[in-house]
Amino acid sequence: MQKYKDLIFYDPDTKVNFTIHPGNMEYQRGRSGGWMAIGIPPDGYGLDEEPFQVGEMLIDMIADTQQADNITMVRMEEEQLEVEGADGDSDVGSVPLAEVVDGDEEV
Repeated sequence: MQKYKDLIFYDPDTKVNFTIHPGNMEYQRGRSGGWMAIGIPPDGYGLDEEPFQVGEMLIDMIADTQQADNITMVRMEEEQLEVEGADGDSDVGSVPLAEVVDGDEEV
């Protein structure tokens, strides 16, 4: 999950930009659990670090927020994938694709 470290996203609920903690992600159990990116709020807003579920909503918030000059966000359309199951049947599903390019290195 290193690809998310230090990225910035705007949280419409708190109306501030959070920075994703560079060395800390956590897994939360339960119905709405899963991998969480820990967002660090800016100083002076009286907010604590907060977990944000890694998924399409967080990826969209990151893509919609201006990043550092050495980071380029590339937004791709959803791609239809056809997967052949063990039973020989084909299943079709949509997978959101996104790519983060950090300088010369893809992450």
